[in-house]
Amino acid sequence: MKLLGFLGGAASRKFMVAGLGLVLALIASAVAYHAVKTGRLQVALSTSQSDAKLLEKNRDAWMGAADSAIARINVLLAEEAAARAAVQDLRAQLDASEPAYELLVVDIREAPATDDGPVAPVLRRTLEALP
Repeated sequence: MKLLGFLGGAASRKFMVAGLGLVLALIASAVAYHAVKTGRLQVALSTSQSDAKLLEKNRDAWMGAADSAIARINVLLAEEAAARAAVQDLRAQLDASEPAYELLVVDIREAPATDDGPVAPVLRRTLEALP
């Protein structure tokens, strides 16, 4: 107050009122700016939360699809293993029966010509020996 005392009482009051008005205007501007910024941030937060929920739903759907695919793959792998085991078993059976067929082939090749006829005895024996 003493600083502005040289201007006189009325002038001093005018400056004081003007300064107070300026301070109040600055405070009002700061409050308005804060309200606008806060509102924008709340909208951004709400949007981000909505996006996060949507992404979580999509993630859950994809995880469910992946789990289903993994289960199907496991079933297919089990079926493949069973098929491979069956093929291996059939190969073992064929390998086990190979000597018997080899003997039949040798018997056919070494049969005398007299064994040939309308129905060759060797053919009859071969047919009867087949499993």
